Amino acid sequence: MVDKYDPHNHMASAAEQWDGWSSSEDGNDVAQNKEKSNGNNKEYNLSLGWPRDDEAPRKIMKQACCDVLDDNTQNPLNYAENMGDELVLTRLGEFLTRRYGFPVTSENLLITGGSSQGLDLCCTALTKKNRKTVLVEEVTYFLAVDILKTHNVNVVPLKTDHHGTLPSEIDDLSEDHDIAFFYMIPTHHNPTGYSMPDSRRMEIINACRRKNIKLVADEVYHCLEWGRNGVGVTPMACLKGSCGVVISISSFTKILAPGLRVGWVQAGKEIIEMLEKTSGLIQSGGGLSQFTAHLVAKTIKSHELDKYLQNIITSYSLRAAALTDAAVKYLQPLGVTFSKPTGGYFMWVTLPPTVTSIQLISALPDNVKVADGAPFRPSKAVCNNVRLCFVRHTEAELAEAVEIIADVLKMLVI
Repeated sequence: MVDKYDPHNHMASAAEQWDGWSSSEDGNDVAQNKEKSNGNNKEYNLSLGWPRDDEAPRKIMKQACCDVLDDNTQNPLNYAENMGDELVLTRLGEFLTRRYGFPVTSENLLITGGSSQGLDLCCTALTKKNRKTVLVEEVTYFLAVDILKTHNVNVVPLKTDHHGTLPSEIDDLSEDHDIAFFYMIPTHHNPTGYSMPDSRRMEIINACRRKNIKLVADEVYHCLEWGRNGVGVTPMACLKGSCGVVISISSFTKILAPGLRVGWVQAGKEIIEMLEKTSGLIQSGGGLSQFTAHLVAKTIKSHELDKYLQNIITSYSLRAAALTDAAVKYLQPLGVTFSKPTGGYFMWVTLPPTVTSIQLISALPDNVKVADGAPFRPSKAVCNNVRLCFVRHTEAELAEAVEIIADVLKMLVI
């Protein structure tokens, strides 16, 4: 899903929740370090989950636009079929079959305006008067929770371990539950970066089937994979027993360009038809993102999307390695633990127990930004986690940013 995190949205309450550092001896050192660091005018924004502007596929999209408008066999400027034009769905199925290693056909796909819209469609179709609870992971993408709450549902977090949600959390639910669905991020999780192994995925799918709960899998980072010796996990909707349970939502946001506003839902045919029929938006306006979906289809046919994706995977993997190396060198000696990215956009950092995320963010110089971990918990409770995004900066800049963070953290650790 599109990540628009701005740490300054959460800074107003920072002084209220912790204002002791400025009056202590160590706090004076922090304040002086903050002022001194401001002499560095370079911006290090590790909070924003956006791709770099200078890596946007402008030439690819320019050529695709010309090709689409020159193609007299299609009319992408007219309304689309409700699921999306068959040509677009076919091309998308071909792309996913190549990337996933499992056959994906057009009847199991629905074009959306992005994974956020896919989640919204699921809310519209699945939340009823007697089904007003949605399960989420105890740490999850915070704007997904905001989407859920616009549908007036109760959001209930489930406990997780290093493999993801515990299946027992679903099995222990009462038989007369009012759960609409379970929203989860199984691959290169935002914010934690973990990927759920296939064995746990199967356990979760089977638990949801036993309890008659739909599973909405946000897989927007699935194709951004470079770890585990090139062997990725299986997409949720491609696993045995997933049909009728799993609804996979994804997008070209992270693998091509967010401004295109093109995504998809993958599910069993009956679920796809239900999503289409219950959406007044689709019933009125027809297929979503018609013109830009045709542009994406052209990049799939020409294989330019595959080439572009491989290029950014290579670049992101090098940046992730640089961030990891810097974290090992500068943060680990201070008692900091962190995830090692094998794909996606993010590293999840756990600070020493005596330092909260708010304390660190408040003490950092204005030109260094990290994402507060608190909003990623439905309770928004103060925590000692921050999220670092590695895609927007060079390897050298990432190392510089982490060194600055470490210098500030040294004066906060008790």
